[in-house]
Amino acid sequence: MNVCIAGSYHANNKGDELIFVALQKRLEQKENVNITLLSNDPHYFTKKYGVKAIKPSSLVGVIKTLRHCDMLIIGGGGLFFDYTLYDTLKIKGKTQLLYWLIITKIASKIFKKTVVWYSVGFGPLTTRFARWAVRHTARSVTKILPRDQYSTNLLSDLGITKNVSQSADCVYGLDLTQFSNTPSQNSIVIFPRQWEEQEAQLVTLFKDIITKEIESGNQVILSNTNDEKDGHFTKKIYAHFESNHNVKYSPLKKSDSMERFCGLISNAKYIITMRMHPIIVASLYGIPSIAIEYQTPKMIQCMKDLGMEKYLVSFPSSTPEVFKKLDNCQKMYSQIHKNITKNIENIKKHEKINEYILQ
Repeated sequence: MNVCIAGSYHANNKGDELIFVALQKRLEQKENVNITLLSNDPHYFTKKYGVKAIKPSSLVGVIKTLRHCDMLIIGGGGLFFDYTLYDTLKIKGKTQLLYWLIITKIASKIFKKTVVWYSVGFGPLTTRFARWAVRHTARSVTKILPRDQYSTNLLSDLGITKNVSQSADCVYGLDLTQFSNTPSQNSIVIFPRQWEEQEAQLVTLFKDIITKEIESGNQVILSNTNDEKDGHFTKKIYAHFESNHNVKYSPLKKSDSMERFCGLISNAKYIITMRMHPIIVASLYGIPSIAIEYQTPKMIQCMKDLGMEKYLVSFPSSTPEVFKKLDNCQKMYSQIHKNITKNIENIKKHEKINEYILQ
């Protein structure tokens, strides 16, 4: 079977790369599966994962791939969103919504292929055009697997209920024990995220958090899952602590392996993050997260699914409020661990739907 995979796959985002690892492992369970990946870093994925890869901008290559594939998988990840009509119509911008919809139509209508929107996040869909376009295109999709309740509700609001089965992020289906280290008693890993309009306030917040952790006797590791986007911002935070031996800067570079990504988290007592996939990886090890979200519904839903909504910080938030959550996390650590383990079992049941669809 020839499978074309399309998504936000590039070498600079370790969260998205982990999604590909999960999807590839699942497809490898089937016999005679040939994968062609649409990626902005085709050479990276071909060399590292042994798959054929082409750039999404290669019009001839994409059309040829869609014509010869048996199945088009769009996903996983938070792909179906938009902010403004101008950005959406550019095709290549903050959102690539229009691109996903166009190749869905080409594969399903012109070439009569099976199309699966696989383990994907929906929303926000801000413009009328985006909502109409998703509603219209969804009629051509063989199976839609929203990864969380927020996405399922949004689809329902759009009148999209046919061929929809709620799943979960496919990363939940990975066995990460091979990457695990012995959890440290005093190592805290922090994953900041660049947010230009809030940069000064976020730097101040992270400075306060790191100072508190040091005073509590903890070692702090500053990292990021997308060094291209978040590296410069993370360095600004680290600049305030360069001379402090209790703070280490350990970014995840393009060349770094999934073993290093997962191992970094598995060695933590808990993590503080503005990115979603560190939460998922931490939860698979039973490690609590403090999540800082800024207009990111997926982070809110992820923490709810894991029963950790009490440890979600909606930015802007006062430093005392964040400190209260940090103190409570340490106080209730054992109970949080138990809750995560319990909720993970339920999430994994939903995630199994991803596997059934590909059989």
